[in-house]
Amino acid sequence: VFAGTGGLGLEALSRGAKSAVFVDKSTADIIKDNLRHCHLEEQGEVMKGDVFTAMQRLAGQGRSFGLVFCDPPYHLGLWQRTMTYLAKSSLLSTGGLLVVECGGDENEVLDLPQFKLLRNQKYGHTTQLNIYEMVAIE
Repeated sequence: VFAGTGGLGLEALSRGAKSAVFVDKSTADIIKDNLRHCHLEEQGEVMKGDVFTAMQRLAGQGRSFGLVFCDPPYHLGLWQRTMTYLAKSSLLSTGGLLVVECGGDENEVLDLPQFKLLRNQKYGHTTQLNIYEMVAIE
C-alpha cells in the first residue's frame, strides 16, 4: 500500500513471490509500466485509488496476504491508520509480516496487540523501518 513506483513489490516478485497487489492513488500507470518492463505483469495487480478504500475492497473479496509493505507519505498519520485497519481486518494473515516505512521521528507506539515488533531500524535522521508480525489474539 502507498506503493509509489512499486519497487518493493517488484523486488518481492523477482525473489519468488507468487503475486503482488500494488495500491497507490497517483502512480498506478508507473507501476503498470514497471511491471511490464520487468515482464511481471501477469503476477502484479495494480489498484488505483485510495488505499483504505482498496483495502476494504480486498477484505470484502476475502483476500489475505502474508506480507504487506506500507510506505506512506510521512507525518500524516497514514501508517497508523493502515496498521489499525489491518489489525481489525483479515487482510494480513496470522504470522504474516507488515513492513512499515515512516519518518525517523515518528516514534508513536500503537496499542495493537495483534502486532509484535520484530525489528526497528533507523536510517539517518529522516527514515525508519519497522517490521511487525501479525500474531493471534487469544
